[in-house]
Amino acid sequence: MDQPIKSLDLLAKAINENPGEIHYMIHQARIEELISEYDRSIALYKSCLLYDNCNFEAIACIGSHHFYNDQPEIALKFYKRLLELGLNSTELWNNIGLCAYFSGQYDICLSCFERGLLVADDSGAADIWYNISHVAIGLGDLSLAYQALKIAVSFNSEHFEAFNNLGILEIRKENFEQGKSNFLISCKNTDYSFEPYYNYANLRFKQGELEESIKFAKKAIEIFPQHFESKELVSKIQKELN
Repeated sequence: MDQPIKSLDLLAKAINENPGEIHYMIHQARIEELISEYDRSIALYKSCLLYDNCNFEAIACIGSHHFYNDQPEIALKFYKRLLELGLNSTELWNNIGLCAYFSGQYDICLSCFERGLLVADDSGAADIWYNISHVAIGLGDLSLAYQALKIAVSFNSEHFEAFNNLGILEIRKENFEQGKSNFLISCKNTDYSFEPYYNYANLRFKQGELEESIKFAKKAIEIFPQHFESKELVSKIQKELN
């Protein structure tokens, strides 16, 4: 009914009447996260762990919070806790692998992705191969990155991030038509990521296709109004057209 504040008030009343009831606290935390009150949400998840230190959702959410706040070492501890509790999923191994990579523990990073692949379905496998490509790019192995991205899209033909990055690698190899094709596939499969729209617009601008370039650059700005490079590109194209 789109009344999150009323919902939170009702849950708070329920908690007062039933102190320590995890079910209510978890729902409070979820709602706070949905209305972008992330600090309150994490505080509630931490409170949940005081009553139940094995609560999977609370542990996972706190781990995710630390990861996206540039604290992969702390996030890794929470994800390892989930392993200790018996969870064995593609997503968990994927997250552990990423935390290991961003905290500089390259020795265990790829082995975690390998463990994730053993229990992955096609969608999960695509995500893992996509992350392997990131590791390869970070280590300077563009050949491995290219192969990993190709494998990712073979598992999931709608993986827009993989197609976008494939397009970038194709451009680096001066395969401009293939790069253009990959950017278009990426754009087709997402309406909330500005990167493929900007990359395609930038390529078409360099090829002199100004009308098509400005159309995609404006779409990138529509998705992400603060994107400076897209605004700059539109400005350049308008000067050319005038």
